[in-house]
Amino acid sequence: MLPESRKQTAPLLANAIRVMSLDAVDDTKKGHPGILKGMADIAVALRHLHLFRLASNPPAGHDRVVLSSSHGSMLLYSLLHLTGHDVSAADLQVFRQIIGNAPDAPGVKIRAGALGQGLSNAVSMAIGDKTLATTFGRPGHHGIGRYTFVLATSDCLTTRISHEACSLAGSLGLDKLILIHDDYGVPPDAKLDDASCDDTPARFADYGWQVISPVDRSDLAAVERAIFLAKAETTRPTLICCRMAADSAPAEAASPDRQDTSQAAGDTHRSRLVFAPPHTPRHMPSGIHGAHNLPSRQAATVVDGSRLPAHSPTGSHASAAGAVSQQNRLVARKGSNAIQVFGPRSVSFELLEALRLRPEMDVWRPCDPVETAIAWKIALEQTATGTGFVLCHEGLPTQLRTQEQIDAVRKGGYVLGREHGQPDAVIIACGSEVPVAIGALRGLAKQGIRARVVSMPSPYTFDRQDDDYRAGVLPADVPRISIDVGGTDYWRRYVGRDGQCVGIDMLPETAPSELRSEHFNLNVTRVEKAVGEALEKYDRIAAWR
Repeated sequence: MLPESRKQTAPLLANAIRVMSLDAVDDTKKGHPGILKGMADIAVALRHLHLFRLASNPPAGHDRVVLSSSHGSMLLYSLLHLTGHDVSAADLQVFRQIIGNAPDAPGVKIRAGALGQGLSNAVSMAIGDKTLATTFGRPGHHGIGRYTFVLATSDCLTTRISHEACSLAGSLGLDKLILIHDDYGVPPDAKLDDASCDDTPARFADYGWQVISPVDRSDLAAVERAIFLAKAETTRPTLICCRMAADSAPAEAASPDRQDTSQAAGDTHRSRLVFAPPHTPRHMPSGIHGAHNLPSRQAATVVDGSRLPAHSPTGSHASAAGAVSQQNRLVARKGSNAIQVFGPRSVSFELLEALRLRPEMDVWRPCDPVETAIAWKIALEQTATGTGFVLCHEGLPTQLRTQEQIDAVRKGGYVLGREHGQPDAVIIACGSEVPVAIGALRGLAKQGIRARVVSMPSPYTFDRQDDDYRAGVLPADVPRISIDVGGTDYWRRYVGRDGQCVGIDMLPETAPSELRSEHFNLNVTRVEKAVGEALEKYDRIAAWR
């Protein structure tokens, strides 16, 4: 069955196809807007239900879809564009122009000619597949099991070539051929009774086809059932007659002139109001998140209709969550030396290092609520990369900032504690180590050392800033010292070969937080000592030079 989330997104995708297609037809004044409005739901149902495959590398036996009504080709190109094939937005803008790429795009198997020819091509494909299956198949292994789907309108089924091809398909028992008929009911300029007097379902039943009729094409569940019934048939091809129920048909999709080849200037605007009503520019859905050791947070909500709960019921999955997707907002609340009451089992040191090393992943380790709020806002605005947050369980003091410093938080690294005059040393810190660095700043000032504290909650974001900004925050030829709860190797890129790194290059041990801070020397005294060692080293190098 179709997952719940796809039931919600399928109509949005169908409307996106409608609007994109109508824009292209409106720009070129070429094509049929009616078929684009009417068959978008059917195309999306096929894509969601049965055509899961990589656009760049489809498997050898993948199912095929033939759009027999080629005057609605923009429907196919829009679907290919939205599902990852090599059809760009620029190609859609030059629809029906010689320079366009759409006709030769991967995913386009044939170029249907006159009405009914695409349906005949599909019959030939099904004949080829049945021949291969009969020739090379054996009991339990039929070799070729792919289906050929055909999308056709009423005008395709009135042509002579379609009569002959469909009669042949019935005679040969092409059970892998599924024809989806968009029965729009009224031709462009006449009532149906004036244009055609045959009974299409009865005619195909006489050809030896299985007929499923009527099916409301706007009802994904009904289309799903019809396709599964068609696949369950093993001796005959299947015709699915789709119409839109009167009570579910938008006026734009069910109007009598929906198959007209022209569209007045205001029609596209009216269609947009129906198929693309105003909405918020972005939507942040609930994701998959864990609440370790918090049973009350283990909600039974299900994501995407699958077994994946919105809250992980089995505990801490931070590392796995980090590998699920680039487009995630991952929060790991274990980013401090002070929280490891349970010892190494709950520590996320390796997760912090792994996230920082991932390309296109902004990792934020904020030092107080101000940085946290700004980082979260940036994450919601971000579309090109994923975002990870490494937060602390214990409360941290809110640092005093000017408006200029608040604005600079967005840059990933900025001067938080400023010296008077040129700095003698720069201390780089993040997260729960920023208060330690500020404490060292005050202690060094009493010793006559002008130190600068740089809060760097997101090094990857800082690295994307221009050279002048980075040089202003981390001036050259000034000793640099880093302090971080994790390993020291990562910070060598910022402090250099001659700088000092204060951190923990081993797994933490079980003890109260105040004892661990002293044990690992993550305190003001150790930072002051590291600054002194860095200055001595720089003095020796300067004297040698």
